Amino acid sequence: MQDIILLTGITRLPSNLGQSNHGKLKAIQWHSLFAYLIPLVIPELYVIKVDEITPESNRGQILLNIGYLCQCTNILFAKKVSDDDSRLFEMFYKKYTDTSKSIFPKAKIQPNHHYALHLGQLLKRWGPLYQVAEFHGEWMVGVLQQIANNGHIAQIDKTMMLQFNQLQRLTGNSSIYEDFMSQKDTKETHLIKLEVTEYENLLAYVKQTSPSACDHRELPHPKDSLVLQPYVTPKFCLQVSEYVSVSILKPNNCIQYKESGWTSYGIVQQIFDFKNPKGTSEVVFLINPIKNFYPKDLQSPSKWFRYILFLLKAIVGQVEEEFVYLAPKCVRATAAYRLLLSNVFGIPEGGIILRPFEYDSQLQLI
Repeated sequence: MQDIILLTGITRLPSNLGQSNHGKLKAIQWHSLFAYLIPLVIPELYVIKVDEITPESNRGQILLNIGYLCQCTNILFAKKVSDDDSRLFEMFYKKYTDTSKSIFPKAKIQPNHHYALHLGQLLKRWGPLYQVAEFHGEWMVGVLQQIANNGHIAQIDKTMMLQFNQLQRLTGNSSIYEDFMSQKDTKETHLIKLEVTEYENLLAYVKQTSPSACDHRELPHPKDSLVLQPYVTPKFCLQVSEYVSVSILKPNNCIQYKESGWTSYGIVQQIFDFKNPKGTSEVVFLINPIKNFYPKDLQSPSKWFRYILFLLKAIVGQVEEEFVYLAPKCVRATAAYRLLLSNVFGIPEGGIILRPFEYDSQLQLI
């Protein structure tokens, strides 16, 4: 678990998770556990060979059981749902209960298990359940319980008001995090000259939108020619959308992006701000693409392993050595990830398992 790179917005769990003295987990910690940590750890613990998983075996039942529960969790936390999602939740939850009976034949049915049978109907009636969840109320109760009143009950109203005012100032629109990021940007103003290979790749990238762009080394340049200069300004991070911030360092350096209609993944190595041949400023990512080793394939001997990855919303791939340039507008989300040792899941080296940080009900395959 210590090897997992969790994104900035994901709640951390106790370092001694699994021991009796770590205490009770909060609701948001349970979500982090089943949405991110378990998908990044469980496959390596229970999969010996990717093409030898049988659903009837004990290992296969455990993997499917966890996968069904994670899939139910993802559907419940989705920000957009359809009638199909409601139907899928009911199907996956039934499979979860069936595999639970197979693994734990003496387990007792709890009230929460019965209540969960109705969540599919609630999804169909109310839409995304996070809008009607009690999390915010529970969080408020937790804040109130942590306020120290020193036994002065008569002053408790004033004490709570002061505490909430302080909290609102800290979590206001002008946050500490935004101030920190703006300070970072002001320091990153020095120009660097690209290496020959990096420049040639950037020129090829620019020519996709400006075919008449010229190489600065090809002299003499015709009059009014569009010349791409080899100088760029490195950036530490970039806010690509309201909820997605990408950086060149951990933990926000693994991205999910969509290009030419296909969903892909990569590790960000550099963020460059440069002047395009037309003289306007432009930002670009320099990334190592991640090759998806186990995409959907119903005829492959490893089809059950691929199916379990789909249930977990996890991608197992290999970080490629080549570099490519990517426009920030292509980025859809960042991802939590864990680097794999050599020969894990049949990947000689550079293996990685990742889980996108988004709220879709299903893993985006295309």
